[in-house]
Amino acid sequence: MWKSWRSKCGCRRSFQLQVDGSNHHLDIAGKFASHFFNVCMPVSTEHNEMCRNEYMLARKNYVDSIAATEESVDVEVVDNILWDLKHGKTYGIDNLMGEHVQYSYPTLCYMLSKMFRVCIQCKHIPEAFGTSYTVPVPKVNNRTIALLSDFRGISINTVISKVFENCLYKIYGNFLYSSPNQFGFKTGLECTHAIYTLQTLLNHYCHEWFYCKPMYFRLKQSIRYNE
Repeated sequence: MWKSWRSKCGCRRSFQLQVDGSNHHLDIAGKFASHFFNVCMPVSTEHNEMCRNEYMLARKNYVDSIAATEESVDVEVVDNILWDLKHGKTYGIDNLMGEHVQYSYPTLCYMLSKMFRVCIQCKHIPEAFGTSYTVPVPKVNNRTIALLSDFRGISINTVISKVFENCLYKIYGNFLYSSPNQFGFKTGLECTHAIYTLQTLLNHYCHEWFYCKPMYFRLKQSIRYNE
């Protein structure tokens, strides 16, 4: 409540954000564009090309064993996914939000399901599905002077591409899994779980070494005595 009170009635100090020595919005936008472009570039072009060729070879020789077909994307699936979209999310580059497709005419579900089935059948998606814009989100608050490394980029995709992605996950979700040793980018897991696991392992092995160390030295002395 007090946070809302201060934002409406409190005295707010006006300050000018400075990023990497620049305070003009055009200069800052240019630096962000260059920074995020370099972040997405491969470290080694040769290694990147080798991995790409390896993937293309594996994809060429891949034998499809998934029973699901494009017919799995029916009107009911699309309708459920539309109503599962969260409200209040920012709009994409097409100026559409989740509420636009949720409260649109019911015919949209039929049109989207038909388009998604064609995409799966032809193994091709519209170019607009790969178009997004990046929003820099600060990692540290209450600072008027920041570096480019103090921000992380979030890509805002179009809402139709999100619906299509959720349809694919609905069909092929059972085949998409990661290693049980991975903590990042997984639902229900975060950095605290990784820290707890590391501390548990360290305590376990330190405890084992503390009690096994005398036995180790006695065994070593016995071997020397027998020799």
